[in-house]
Amino acid sequence: MEMMVYLIVFFIIGFVVTKILKEHKKIIIAIAGISIFWAIYSSFMWGLVALGEMAFAYFLAKFNEDDDKE
Repeated sequence: MEMMVYLIVFFIIGFVVTKILKEHKKIIIAIAGISIFWAIYSSFMWGLVALGEMAFAYFLAKFNEDDDKE
């Protein structure tokens, strides 16, 4: 159950970071920084999982943003 909470939390963080920051480079740096912090705080594996979850949210947000422009 705790894993599902983290999945939702990091997905939301990735989505919010993508919506707040507009430059791709800043978004990637923020997501990588959060993942590195989480890897140090929790463990390396969970840092990678957090990176994947936030990257998934980033790609969904960008995919949705591109559809809105058409």
